[in-house]
Amino acid sequence: MRTYLGYITISLLVPVLILFIFLSHQEWSLAQSPYHVLDERIPVESIELAQNSYMKAANGKVISEISLVRNGLT
Repeated sequence: MRTYLGYITISLLVPVLILFIFLSHQEWSLAQSPYHVLDERIPVESIELAQNSYMKAANGKVISEISLVRNGLT
């Protein structure tokens, strides 16, 4: 009886595993980097800065700078 119950359990769980793998693959293919999502949802033109904004590396080197000028962002 245990053997048959084990076979039935396995035969019911294998399709569930296949479904999870299929759904995981779909979700993986739709994944986007956080930078791409932020660029889509927050347009740079709508940001108003009171001062320059700097992104720096761990060693202190400036990686990126956004500053406000009279005719827009640069």
